[in-house]
Amino acid sequence: MDLHKQIECVEKSLEILRNLRCKVFESDIVVQELTKDQKKLFKKIGVIVHIT
Repeated sequence: MDLHKQIECVEKSLEILRNLRCKVFESDIVVQELTKDQKKLFKKIGVIVHIT
């Protein structure tokens, strides 16, 4: 499946983000693990993610 075609559909985007692992603090959200498809999706929609 081509990721570019998947991103066109909201349901597919939500499916990609379904297993996103984060720790939520008072003023920050720290992403713990990103899959390759999640990285591509964030890049496509313009979200900057710093992995620690």
